[in-house]
Amino acid sequence: MTKIFRTMDYEKEILSIVNQFKGKLSDEDMDSIVELATHLEWGVALEILCDQLYEYEIGINSSTYDKISRLKNMMDVNIDLKLLQSLVIQDGD
Repeated sequence: MTKIFRTMDYEKEILSIVNQFKGKLSDEDMDSIVELATHLEWGVALEILCDQLYEYEIGINSSTYDKISRLKNMMDVNIDLKLLQSLVIQDGD
């Protein structure tokens, strides 16, 4: 069964993910990602978010990794999941 994902769901999911990183990403990066996501540039927003997380070595939990992985596959975005997986921290770390 194929799940139909409405376009507004992409925006909602990306904004939900990016909001987890307030105080960890720069305000400029946050603003850029939010602006892209709200202007229908979901794939670019997700790519930039992942690039910044990796560049600044910001840890993510497994739930966030799973959300990003799911979105990446649904949107066919060029994100290296192996690099992103290296940022996954265990609960309690």
